[in-house]
Amino acid sequence: MKKFLLIIAIVCLPFGFAQAQTPLSLQQCIDKALQENLSIKSARYDIDLTNDKIQEVKAGLFPQVNLNANYQYNTQIAKQLAPAAAFGGKPGEFLTLQFGVPITTTIGVSANQALFNAQIFIGLKAAKTAGELSQLQLLRSQEDVVYNVSATYYNAQSLAQQVDLLKQNLASVLKLIDTSNLLYQNQLGKKIDVERLEVNRANLETQIENLENTYSQLISLLKFLTNTPQDTPLEIQKDIQTDLNALLQEAGSIEQRTEFKLLEVQKVLNGFEQKQISSAYFPIISLVGQYAQQGFAKPGELDYRSFPVSFVGVQLQMNLFDGFNKMYKMRQKKIELQKLENQVLTFKENTSREMTNARNTLRVNLKSLTFQQTNMTLARKVYEQTQMQFKEGIVGITDVLNAENALKEAQTNYLTALVKVRVAELDLKKANGTLINK
Repeated sequence: MKKFLLIIAIVCLPFGFAQAQTPLSLQQCIDKALQENLSIKSARYDIDLTNDKIQEVKAGLFPQVNLNANYQYNTQIAKQLAPAAAFGGKPGEFLTLQFGVPITTTIGVSANQALFNAQIFIGLKAAKTAGELSQLQLLRSQEDVVYNVSATYYNAQSLAQQVDLLKQNLASVLKLIDTSNLLYQNQLGKKIDVERLEVNRANLETQIENLENTYSQLISLLKFLTNTPQDTPLEIQKDIQTDLNALLQEAGSIEQRTEFKLLEVQKVLNGFEQKQISSAYFPIISLVGQYAQQGFAKPGELDYRSFPVSFVGVQLQMNLFDGFNKMYKMRQKKIELQKLENQVLTFKENTSREMTNARNTLRVNLKSLTFQQTNMTLARKVYEQTQMQFKEGIVGITDVLNAENALKEAQTNYLTALVKVRVAELDLKKANGTLINK
């Protein structure tokens, strides 16, 4: 689908026909958009987020240290039964005993250092690959912006040229009106001829006004794409390059396409995700330790006393049964991989077709442009000759208007062919993966 059609469709707010002192080239607009466009800035923020996620995964490689504190007031101290014989009593009898005091406190530091955790190491590799994915997503956003800026720029150039051509036609009509008035005043012409020319003049002025309004809308869109304030004047170069035959010889490569690279990276990420699921079957071995002070007190009977408590050790955690959770997760990832592989095959077929079609379309449009340019030159020549013949009284006003309509149609066809050539160029570069020099 041609994005330039969408671009024209979404433009709906009128703006003034702004003029700047120095016209910007297409490359200057592209460079500014690549730096300032809001969608590209968002893609750069995604890269920053991914980098922080990589650091988040790396944090699992460092010791985890926690401060623990606890204060507990036992309103009722737990009681236990003990054999009375153990305390010199009668066999078979039991004593009710209370252990502990109402107030107990604990404050200490615990540490946990992973010695072996396969999920962390695999997750770190996956995070780095996710960083590559973010870079490719930024590149894809840049390519979209380059395409949209170029399409908008070409459409604006076409409208600017059409306005210039119509203004030239208007200037010719105004001269004809003066001539017709003079002939009419000298009773050598008809009033109807003057009136028909006046109607034609009004139509031309309306067309010019409408085109200038559409042009200003495209300039407004160009400002949005380049993140330029709407009240800042912006002028573009009006000359459109048409020598694109060299582009027909440019060799494209499916592997150059950013979309292909994204699919390949997603396959790599899928592989890491499968490894992470499998690694959950392995044990997690950690070095653990704790140092704390435990305190005890009983109001009115026992002053507060504290005692140190510490330990070091090795901890092993291993899931023995999870209700087949990992098995179903693995199945899902394998299905996702199959879908990705299918998408790669589909993309290759579509890209090959796009490259062939885009090259053929550009070739045809270049030929059409040459023909329309010649046709426009001939139409202008006929129009000028008809004007001269009208002034000499050889032909009537109908012949002049017919010649003018033929000229306007030839001009429109030429500018339409011009835009088609530029869009075909964009489509070929997109198909070849050369919208941006990588």
